[in-house]
Amino acid sequence: MENGSARRIVAVVLITTAVSGAFVAGRLARSHGNPSWFAFAGDKFVNAAQAPPSLYIRHDSYGFDGVGFYRIALEPFTNKKTGYGITFDLPAFRLQRIVYPLLVRAVTDKDPKAVAWGLIAWNLAGMVGLGFLGALLARDSGRDPIWGLTLSLLPPFALSLGLDTAEIIAGVFLFSGLLFLRRRRYVSASAALTVAALTRETTLVVSIAGVLVWLWNRFRHSEKKDTAPLWTFVVPMTGRVGDRAVGTLGQDPPFRSQARRPGGAVPRLLPRGS
Repeated sequence: MENGSARRIVAVVLITTAVSGAFVAGRLARSHGNPSWFAFAGDKFVNAAQAPPSLYIRHDSYGFDGVGFYRIALEPFTNKKTGYGITFDLPAFRLQRIVYPLLVRAVTDKDPKAVAWGLIAWNLAGMVGLGFLGALLARDSGRDPIWGLTLSLLPPFALSLGLDTAEIIAGVFLFSGLLFLRRRRYVSASAALTVAALTRETTLVVSIAGVLVWLWNRFRHSEKKDTAPLWTFVVPMTGRVGDRAVGTLGQDPPFRSQARRPGGAVPRLLPRGS
């Protein structure tokens, strides 16, 4: 790695860290230092009498996705619709997105205050990772690494950072997968895309696109030497989280279906009845 390129990659990481940190500091100032404010819990799905005392609950509100990740981080392997005073609207659908809350649980050990901080900390770390990945992808594409800021400073990631949602962590694994694909490290690419799908199912669009490209090349008899093998994209699509019929009310906690029937069918992108 050339010194100039390395310095610009470091610059992207530092700028991303500074901007993201300032954004988080501003949100914390607005919430008077209460990290659970980010989770955006609403009283339509949260019972204040049963919820952790430290959880900030908005009145006359349905809340947002962050409170679901907060609940899962407190109780990752649950099959209950309601716990800690928080009710899932679509339990199996919420429990598909398991990676982000599992990361939080790994460093917080079920303490509600620590979980609230952990959700923010992991997303902040993810923003730094996006800056680094963006710079590497730009450099590998023959561009100035500073273009990596166009990834890490995308407004949707700021929204995720401010609301404790999983898009940032999913993005880290998704763009890691794309970087590995560019470098023809197909096992690593498939693993990263699989974890991305277990973080947020919408990232499967990349795997679906990969399958379509492979089929198109096969149909045209124009497979190139550097075409990724089909299994690179099929593996992420065979993972399955939650109940065998995703959309039923949480009869299985996360990963039990895989243990019972490894390599199950392609997961549903939306639960039944949605």
